[in-house]
Amino acid sequence: MCTEPFCRLDTRLRSYKASTRYHGWRMGVLIGSCMLASILYFNIVVLIVAATKGSGFKEGFAEPFSSDPQRMSRLSSAIHIVINVLSTLFLSANNYIMHVLSSPTRAGVDREHRKGKWFDIGVLPIHNFRRH
Repeated sequence: MCTEPFCRLDTRLRSYKASTRYHGWRMGVLIGSCMLASILYFNIVVLIVAATKGSGFKEGFAEPFSSDPQRMSRLSSAIHIVINVLSTLFLSANNYIMHVLSSPTRAGVDREHRKGKWFDIGVLPIHNFRRH
């Protein structure tokens, strides 16, 4: 027994889910791949901007800006926080995608059991890749 707006929303979501193949783990892989591509794009843009802005190169290093030490310290901390957040997102998306793509299906597990063989489940071993 649901209220009217929620019933309509549930019906819409169910019909959308039935009409697309991107639900469940496929949607997770799609979102993770888009996140990884966005991080790559962001890093490339930052690299280009850092290499072309400011006073150029000094002693082989790009110097995109220079300022007083206090401001540079705060800016450096902010940049490192952003790098850590992006690295965490990258690692999380990569780990999820690797686990999803290396996980055996029920049909694959049944097929291997009929042959008297096995799959590792819940871990990421090389053993599973040979049998997919």
